[in-house]
Amino acid sequence: MADQICVLPGTVSGRVKVPASKSLAQRAIIAAALAEGDSAIYGVTWSTDIEATAFCMERMGAAIIRDGEDLFIHGIGGRSLRGRVERLFCGASETTLRFLIPIAGVLGLRAVFSGFAALSEKPLEPYFSMMEEKNISYERESEENLPLSLKEPWPGGTYKIPADVSSQFLSGLLLALPLAEEDSVIELTSQLTCDGYVRLTLDMLERFGIEIEKVDAKHFKIKGRQKYHACKYAVEGDYAQAAILMAAGAVAGDGDGVFLEGLNPDSHQGDKVILNLLKQMQVPIQWMADGSLRVDPADEMVNIEADLSACPDLLPALSLMGAFGEGDMLLSGVGRLARSKALLKELDSMGITIEQTYDGLMIKGASGGLYEGGTVACNEDHPITMCLAILGLRTFRGITIENASAIRKSWPGFWNALEAIDAQLEA
Repeated sequence: MADQICVLPGTVSGRVKVPASKSLAQRAIIAAALAEGDSAIYGVTWSTDIEATAFCMERMGAAIIRDGEDLFIHGIGGRSLRGRVERLFCGASETTLRFLIPIAGVLGLRAVFSGFAALSEKPLEPYFSMMEEKNISYERESEENLPLSLKEPWPGGTYKIPADVSSQFLSGLLLALPLAEEDSVIELTSQLTCDGYVRLTLDMLERFGIEIEKVDAKHFKIKGRQKYHACKYAVEGDYAQAAILMAAGAVAGDGDGVFLEGLNPDSHQGDKVILNLLKQMQVPIQWMADGSLRVDPADEMVNIEADLSACPDLLPALSLMGAFGEGDMLLSGVGRLARSKALLKELDSMGITIEQTYDGLMIKGASGGLYEGGTVACNEDHPITMCLAILGLRTFRGITIENASAIRKSWPGFWNALEAIDAQLEA
């Protein structure tokens, strides 16, 4: 893959397969690796984040065979790993890190977690505070979050965790505590925002034979000594990634339609809300008889107000579409995201009128307009890289993207997907 790719001005149409949901694939790989027996996970889109998850589960004792997009996993059966020491390198995947810390803890693995420098900057304070409250010892080699060493097994019992930093901390506990010797209770100390991701975790646990009782919005009861059961699972398409291609069809479609294959119309993914938002923006979308989703450009796309606190991954696609809609696009619930500031910087540099609000971004639309284009770096942020690639279709001279390989973190085939819908690229 070239480190620099230019997306030339033009229109798009055609068929493309949406990448598999990374969120679901990571949960399935972990569950299968913890299960008794042999599982098959079909249709995995391989990426550096998936690679990190699979690598760490292999280090914990699972056997994983990759055959194209399919994974065949012989699990560890939830057996205790007490006394064993393993170094778990999580790359740049915060999901891998946050899910596996409690799993390693409950299994008694004396794990040493590490990753790339950027991963060490991701918040882990909810786990640190929780371990200190329960007198569970851990060690950091410096003031940085990583490397992080777990020193003793985690018991069952009551675990208090905030849910407004990231739902990944709650999901990590939900994945881990069924394997504890004792029963457990998870108590949320703040309001859960991204409950859609937690629902994905609960769905996956149920599929693999784990029972969780949701008492109310802030309490979960979990019986200990449960067993994950092996199963076969096909990963559905990812709505957050698909939203980028929906944006391409909406702002640069030629009228023949962009057809997205692999999405589940009955999905529980929180990012599926993009379909309702597109309808509000008067973007024509239609489920076809063959199961694909058709997206066409709107005669007049209308900007809206949307709270993205439960679906922050839709921010890049909606910000991009806001640049071409009528009126102002007001996106709230994402003011604390570092991605908001990065997106503001990059879109502003392309001539888009965008402002930071107290809780998100405001984008002033220019219906029917074109932007100048230029060169951007994206700072290794893969969703912003994809967003700017689509923007390049609606510029005078295209957009040259440096560090184009950033998309390997989630969707290595993104540039091929653009070419499949007739986007013109120059390396």
